Amino acid sequence: MKHRLIRLWEIGDESIFEAVVTYGRADGAAVDIPAVTAYTRSGDSIVSCRIYCDMTPVFAPA
Repeated sequence: MKHRLIRLWEIGDESIFEAVVTYGRADGAAVDIPAVTAYTRSGDSIVSCRIYCDMTPVFAPA
């Protein structure tokens, strides 16, 4: 798995990351999946993390 950051937004204690994640399939192929992760921080700690992506292409028939 490899992550490539596309864009980052930060507003106060909220951060949103847009990324492309490369997954290796069981058949050896690599698949790029768009993803978004939203974090909420309190001080130096992450108190909430939400990850959104469609994993369908990773598990689709070859």
